[in-house]
Amino acid sequence: TSTLSTGIIADEHPDFEAYLGAARYHWDNERLLEDANSLELGAEIPMTDALSLEAWFSTFEADSETSSNDLDGTRYTLGGLYHFSNETLRPFMSLGVGHLEFEDNSDNTHTEAAAYLGAGLKKYFDNNIILRGELLALKSFDHEVTDLGARIAIGYAFGRSVSKPV
Repeated sequence: TSTLSTGIIADEHPDFEAYLGAARYHWDNERLLEDANSLELGAEIPMTDALSLEAWFSTFEADSETSSNDLDGTRYTLGGLYHFSNETLRPFMSLGVGHLEFEDNSDNTHTEAAAYLGAGLKKYFDNNIILRGELLALKSFDHEVTDLGARIAIGYAFGRSVSKPV
């Protein structure tokens, strides 16, 4: 008797997923900022087979296109994911809200609230490692701007029991 292990059975869902990644953000033209790279730290908690809650912290530097004023930025987001399958290759959509903060060379701080919508794909490996890629659109509530991003992250699924093929 042989068993083919291609999916993630309900008992194999992780209790918690932690991510370390990088992103590239293209700022809306009205911001007058050059594109920026970001360090990304994330966590995800599955609620059901299809739904998860997620939180992300991002830190980046954004250069002004019109002056020597450089901005240090941070973003905190809280949202949810809907997974379209329970296979080891899992497409998903994400939706959430966030807080964005810019600080310039003079220690002036600008904050804004935003919503984000994303689409991505996660690949689970048998050793609990996860590779995650995602495209994001971030819409500011405070300004008429929409920023775009692409994130790639590597993660670890804590509490997931991995069944080996027999």
